[in-house]
Amino acid sequence: MNKKSARFIAITLLFALGMMSTAQAAVFCVTTAGQLQSVLNVADSNAQDDEIRIEEGSYTVPQGGSFIYSGGSSAGDDSDLVISGGWTTFGGNPCGRQLSNANAFATLLDGDDRERVLEIVAGNQTNITISGISFTSGNPSGASIGGALYIRTNGSVSSGTVLIERSVFLSSTAEVASAVRISDSTTTRFIGNLVVGNNTF
Repeated sequence: MNKKSARFIAITLLFALGMMSTAQAAVFCVTTAGQLQSVLNVADSNAQDDEIRIEEGSYTVPQGGSFIYSGGSSAGDDSDLVISGGWTTFGGNPCGRQLSNANAFATLLDGDDRERVLEIVAGNQTNITISGISFTSGNPSGASIGGALYIRTNGSVSSGTVLIERSVFLSSTAEVASAVRISDSTTTRFIGNLVVGNNTF
């Protein structure tokens, strides 16, 4: 390889690495219920892929509503969304470490028997991953669909993938799909989850 070719390859690699760094996701650490909703609001509209890390603990839905992400409802945000639990303090960062065998029961999102726990309105090409979280006591008012978790797009079929893994759906109630409702997704993977004690009426 001559010097000119080696220089061209080096410049190309630097450019590629630069492009990769600008495409990194926004990463958030959540330690309170209020922070969780605030971070979901930011992720709604920042036009970036977002990763939300939730510290181990219990998080009750806000008064008068569910935890909600509506990035696909108005801004047309097709960016990806990752929400994971089981994070613990390391090096002064409350979300500095996640054990590979993290207990999903250690991160609890609670509907308080009055609201759906989490609703996600995704963009048409959004990939969604949820892992290591327990959803409990969801009881949505109004159109009673998806007692604990409801994932949908804004009016058209999504080409994105939904992955839900190593999570727990416990003691939620709804007319339809008391634990989980996923609408409009072309690919859904539901892996290693526990669904127990949910009821329809």
